[in-house]
Amino acid sequence: SLVFLVEKNEHAVGSMRGVIGGDMAFLYVMSVLPNERKGGIAAKQLGMAVLRELFHRNIKNMFLQTEADSNLEHFYSYYGFKRLFLGKYWVLE
Repeated sequence: SLVFLVEKNEHAVGSMRGVIGGDMAFLYVMSVLPNERKGGIAAKQLGMAVLRELFHRNIKNMFLQTEADSNLEHFYSYYGFKRLFLGKYWVLE
């Protein structure tokens, strides 16, 4: 299990959890405090920290799940994820 945190002024403002198995990772439970969401900086830092660590560990396949047509679609596509299954699953190819 992996846990990623983004801190600002020594306080956690964002987090994400993940599980690694072989060369695959399943990412889940991403959260950013509401007052830190507007500029997107915490989310971008979190996304970059997660991707950097997973690439460092030579993870070849990354999966995450979100609700269909979520407002997170733009966020995930920014990092290269593409919809794998209609509605809920995304994959980084």
